[in-house]
Amino acid sequence: MEDVGKLILLEPQPARVDQPEFDVILVQGRGREDARETWSTLWSEHWVSKEKRRKLRVLAFDYSDFVNDDYRLKTVYERAEKLLQDLINHRTDPSEEMRPIAFIGHSTGGVIVKQAGIALIIARDDPRFRNIAYSACAAIFCATPHRGHAEVIARIFKADSVNQALGIQAPLRMVPKEDIEPLDSISAEFLRISSGDIVLRNYVEGRPVEGRSEPLWVVPKPYASLYASWDKLWDLEAQLRSQDHFQACAFGVKPEDGPGWLISLLEDVKKESRKFKEKYFSEDRRRLLQSLGTRDVLLPTPPPPALLTGGTCEWIEDDKKFQPFQPWRKWASSKLWLTGGLCCGKTHLAQHIKTLILEDLKTDAQKNDLLIHFCLVSMKDGCVTPWRMLACLLHSILISYPILIHPLSGKLKEHRPSEYEEIEYLWREMIENITTGSQPRRLTVILDEIDQIIVNKSGLTDVLKVIMGEKHTRGARTKISSGNIRMIVLSRRGGIHSEALRECGFKEHQIPQRETKRDIKKTVTKELDTLGKLGRLDDREIPDLRQKIQTIAGDMYIIARLALREIARNPGAGDSLGNSIACFYDKILGRITRVPHTSQDSEAKRKNLLRGVLFWGAYQGHAMNKEELELGLAMLFKTGRALNEKSLELGLAWLLDVSGPEASDVSEGHVDKDLVERPEIETGYRNLKREILLKCMPLVTLRSDGRFELIHRSLKEYLSTPTRYFQPLPDIKNHQHYAFQDERADAVISSLCMDYLLLDAFNVERRDLRPREWEAEIEKRIDDHDFITYAAKHWIYHAKLSSKPFETNSAEHHSGSREYLLMDVETSLYALCWAEVWWYYTKLPERFPGTRFSVDKIFGRDKQLKRTPVDFNLRLELAKQLARTPEGVPPVLNELTPEPEEPTNGNSTPPPLDTPNPPYNRQVPPLAAPESATSHEPKTNDPQPAGSDPSRRGSEPITRPAVEGPVPINEYKSYHIREKSPTRKPTCCCTIL
Repeated sequence: MEDVGKLILLEPQPARVDQPEFDVILVQGRGREDARETWSTLWSEHWVSKEKRRKLRVLAFDYSDFVNDDYRLKTVYERAEKLLQDLINHRTDPSEEMRPIAFIGHSTGGVIVKQAGIALIIARDDPRFRNIAYSACAAIFCATPHRGHAEVIARIFKADSVNQALGIQAPLRMVPKEDIEPLDSISAEFLRISSGDIVLRNYVEGRPVEGRSEPLWVVPKPYASLYASWDKLWDLEAQLRSQDHFQACAFGVKPEDGPGWLISLLEDVKKESRKFKEKYFSEDRRRLLQSLGTRDVLLPTPPPPALLTGGTCEWIEDDKKFQPFQPWRKWASSKLWLTGGLCCGKTHLAQHIKTLILEDLKTDAQKNDLLIHFCLVSMKDGCVTPWRMLACLLHSILISYPILIHPLSGKLKEHRPSEYEEIEYLWREMIENITTGSQPRRLTVILDEIDQIIVNKSGLTDVLKVIMGEKHTRGARTKISSGNIRMIVLSRRGGIHSEALRECGFKEHQIPQRETKRDIKKTVTKELDTLGKLGRLDDREIPDLRQKIQTIAGDMYIIARLALREIARNPGAGDSLGNSIACFYDKILGRITRVPHTSQDSEAKRKNLLRGVLFWGAYQGHAMNKEELELGLAMLFKTGRALNEKSLELGLAWLLDVSGPEASDVSEGHVDKDLVERPEIETGYRNLKREILLKCMPLVTLRSDGRFELIHRSLKEYLSTPTRYFQPLPDIKNHQHYAFQDERADAVISSLCMDYLLLDAFNVERRDLRPREWEAEIEKRIDDHDFITYAAKHWIYHAKLSSKPFETNSAEHHSGSREYLLMDVETSLYALCWAEVWWYYTKLPERFPGTRFSVDKIFGRDKQLKRTPVDFNLRLELAKQLARTPEGVPPVLNELTPEPEEPTNGNSTPPPLDTPNPPYNRQVPPLAAPESATSHEPKTNDPQPAGSDPSRRGSEPITRPAVEGPVPINEYKSYHIREKSPTRKPTCCCTIL
């Protein structure tokens, strides 16, 4: 497998409290195999003093690119995106998100830097890259080819010492013919779009490689020069060390002088950078962005944008209905609303419209118009409210166009999460600055998947009017030129959002089904032809498969996508494809779990693994890595075994909306202390990632950053649809074994998180530590406990999504309950432990207030969140769309009534999920005099420990009468888990067709 690469930290690193001035990204060239060795002259623990360490954080992109291998454009693209994705993962702290970035590329590593820069600037409205695009301010190249790549790659081959010694001749062609021109165009495109935003330095090699019959210039100046005023001809012979092309990355300085030279270079960058002159990185700007309160709303790693097949979506440029909106940058109407059915390619169309507008902007001499594309799928479930959407939209624009921040930086008096009125006020101020003045500009907003919003009509109507500049704020007289604000909205048909859009003057335009079918045909044709070229399909099979996929897909992209994946896996799968989204998912579930010639035990094991992975994939607060998912699964399996002692074959059936354990008398200790130490014992899989890729594809995918997610939003909707809606359909047989209920699922996860946070490992004695030592202790806590980051970030989020309002004031909970112990920061060490981890990632407030940390003040704005609509008409309509075939909705579904499904188990009625929590039987030592980190679980009949406070410990465990049906989620009591060894970060990059 080709080495795509990974970003690593070079030692020594600054302490987190140091707040370095720069992130420096080093990218090595072809022929270098170890990043630490390559850059040891510039940054090594042997030469970096404490003072210099505090100024910079240095990372290197480590990959292997052997001089004898072919050089391909596709590999450059993949490595550039992997570099950016890894950089995002290294900049999760708010103090890091706005830290300036300098890229340094040696040889072909500079080509990766240029492609990464192009990706940043072109996709700056991509939520994954916004902060990186905002912060990138310098690109330094050393012996980098900017043209003539085919000849340079051959010269690198000839200059290699091993090839010289063995007399190996370079192949006739090392760069594919079709890649030569695109590689050479990277430099021109990079210079065109980076002008003014990025400071450039280009060092041209001045010494040929020796050891041959004649000296060899690896990257001669005609190929290495940018033909710009900042080129510097650097004669390495005049430096203190003689270095050839492969050592040019040392920049000719002594090792002891390397760190000082690097810092001096970046000081020059600060003097020349427009971003520094305009104070992009000021503390006021950081506080303003932080005050918008979007950190716990936006997904940390949102899904990547849609990939378009060439020639698709072009119909909108020729359709007469859309002529009034063209050219796209100067359309006469200010409101466009496009609707379509489930999975009809709306996101693809949004991407295409964005591309058209960007192409129009290239022809604008002033380049003043602004474009922002925001997809609501980048927001967390339950947080998609109109005012949060406005805050996220404001955050996205300010990150994409930092010049807009300065006029707003003094508008907020307090640096805290803003109230809704303040968000509205900031938005009005921003669009007033954009649309008025001596050079008014247009703002085009593309809002995709607005049907995700769950709210009443009036709330969404108000926010839409605010976005368009039609609603005044704080009684102020507006100067906004609303004619300079254009808005494109894409959504599914129907729903509350439709009423709000019509009230705001949006006219609905339906995406023609015939055009969607043509686009699907183009996509299917291209993918099947690719499989044919790879030898996976016989050319004679392709026409029949193309027709079959087009027939069953109709106007639904996801069916075509799933069908192509199934055929890529098994070319003979064309005869067993479903003809609706629900039927397709159902057939894949059946295919995964029922493998021929396997025992019933093996089938049950596969079903439980798939059930657990789909459960976490559907309801996770952020995309989980392998360690988090493994421990999450282990807790589910252990709990299932404890709840189903008499019926072990039920496995994880207790998670389903209509299933539950046979007994409700659940005691403590479901998960023992060995669980975290050896989670593979509970799951039964020693290589969980491999098992998921083998047994859960294509429903679950592994992203390039090593995190798992569901293949599509529609799969989550399929899993959460009430079983009764699909029961009349004979082709859907497996849904009942995987159907979850939203509130119950979130209650389960919240309960698991609470019990995890109440481990003895998190009830340790407090010590007086200096700030740097204190943060180091938190870092060690995170490294030693794989699940604490997830639990600390999301336990309250899942609690609010469960069936009852969740009080964040500890006084509202029983003094012995789990909730009380995790919110009483003043007296509970457990509460202080998770609060420190949460603060470590968010830095809200700016300084951790210790025992004065107020859970209610920070989390108390909303008592309850909702994932799905409470309107059962909408839920029934969604079920119909999932079951819709190319012929239409099955008639039997039109006879269903939109009534809520009552969870049952036989003839019994299960107790409600909002049953009050029993007291949590755990002793809590006061902060002033903590007890030793021993077991704090006195048995029921043991006497009270001397000096303990009964009010803090809670009462004796309550024995509840047995009831039939599912056990209330709050009955799932404490799991005592032992700490785990430090996390090994996943480094695998997997691309799935």
